[in-house]
Amino acid sequence: MAADRVADQLQSGAAQYTLANLRFGLKTERWQAAAYINNIADKNAELALDYERGRSARVGYLTNQPRTIGVYGSYIF
Repeated sequence: MAADRVADQLQSGAAQYTLANLRFGLKTERWQAAAYINNIADKNAELALDYERGRSARVGYLTNQPRTIGVYGSYIF
């Protein structure tokens, strides 16, 4: 089956990857705050094969989350 051959080629071609995250925060007894960046270099890692409709249609890769920048905070009442 053609889809099986494509899937075999995709699986064997999966590359290694490295992801880096950064988090900086401050914390006291009553509150905490942090800023973070996940996937700093915005790498597109191929994590697993994705078969649509039991290999009879599209075949591709599931990928990681793109670069994400955010802040976090909490306060104890």
